[in-house]
Amino acid sequence: MRCTDGTAYATVVSYHDHPTGVCIGPASNRCLPSTAGTSALHKTRSTSLMGPQLQLATVLVRSVRRVERCRRDFVLLLGGEASRHIERSESATRQLRSLQERGGVMTRVVAPIIRGVPSTDKLHAWLLTNYSRILVLDSDTLVLRSLDYLFALPEPLVIAHHATDIVQLVCGIPTERRSMSSLFVMQPGDATYAALEKAVVRENRFLLTHYSEQILTACFFANVSRTLPSTVAYSFGSCASINVANCRHWFNTTIMRASGSRRHAALSDSTAHEECLAMKRHSCSLPEGAALMAKTRVIHMKGTHKPWVLAKECLPAKLGALRAVGERKLNASEWIEWRESTCGSLTDLSPVRWADGGVVTRACCVHAVLISATWHGVLLTDGSAQWGGHGPGSTRAGRHSEKSGQEHRSMEHPFRAKPIGQLSSTRV
Repeated sequence: MRCTDGTAYATVVSYHDHPTGVCIGPASNRCLPSTAGTSALHKTRSTSLMGPQLQLATVLVRSVRRVERCRRDFVLLLGGEASRHIERSESATRQLRSLQERGGVMTRVVAPIIRGVPSTDKLHAWLLTNYSRILVLDSDTLVLRSLDYLFALPEPLVIAHHATDIVQLVCGIPTERRSMSSLFVMQPGDATYAALEKAVVRENRFLLTHYSEQILTACFFANVSRTLPSTVAYSFGSCASINVANCRHWFNTTIMRASGSRRHAALSDSTAHEECLAMKRHSCSLPEGAALMAKTRVIHMKGTHKPWVLAKECLPAKLGALRAVGERKLNASEWIEWRESTCGSLTDLSPVRWADGGVVTRACCVHAVLISATWHGVLLTDGSAQWGGHGPGSTRAGRHSEKSGQEHRSMEHPFRAKPIGQLSSTRV
């Protein structure tokens, strides 16, 4: 059944070639230097990178289609040189064709807004004025439950909560209203896009390099947005991982660079301590673990938390969904724990196995592995090709848009992610 309210979904797959000249002079407000914001996941040949990006988009679209209550258009924004690089790859071309023919996806090629910051290309969604409201999702998102109700919320921007952010202090957003742009609903409009484009061109370069469009979007709509409950979107943050002492040092240097002024009020040690404590208290007051997953609607696999980042002994997650008694397939909305020398599901208290019947070891009996197995299970649906390798390679090229290195890199929190299978012991 088709939706009749003129709403749609959108995501972006973007790839920016490096600037052809020096990123200075009159064009400097439209690009970042080629050395800025580069991470390990950016150092990949463009043609081989298109495959992983399109696989992320494939799983996103399929997971949305599984839970939507009526069928909506799904717009895929191809930013920068993504379209050209897809055409150079036979496998990427097949994946895009499958998205169009089987997922009902429509594509739109868009030019870079800020070359070197591919995620800002999602701002082009505000130009899709043939729709009344659009739900924009990052491609590295897995949808678990229906999001249809979000379209009825009236605010100009309805956005996911970011419980562990402190940088949005630069524009005075309180802890409980801080947001992450991996999921938001908005009303398209030419005037809004023009204002956003003007704002992003003037944005602090440090913020663009490390947080892409996220801080800009939060601050731009600060007085008119609605921040959703933390249970709507999970993005791997946790109370236990927040170290206040580390946060204080990191907070001061980050806020200084983000505000562009050493005189920023946040730069006193007492303010840093209070802000970090407030963020930790807020994070620790929210549901976690099984209680959180029982309500979570989407999982954002931000940064290095990609589904192919697995410890060697956890690679069987690539075979697809974990199995409980009776071959019941587990999904990421459930919870698994190691109990009495066995990995078990808290849903029916039964032992958990890999898709091929193999034993899940203690190191792999963590929720991140369950997420990876669920994601791969969706990918393998309808005969989709399996991954060739373990994710992006190591050859340096341009930059891509799944926020693996733009938003939420090491500057987001005073800790780094580890390969899945080691996450259970991560403490700072």
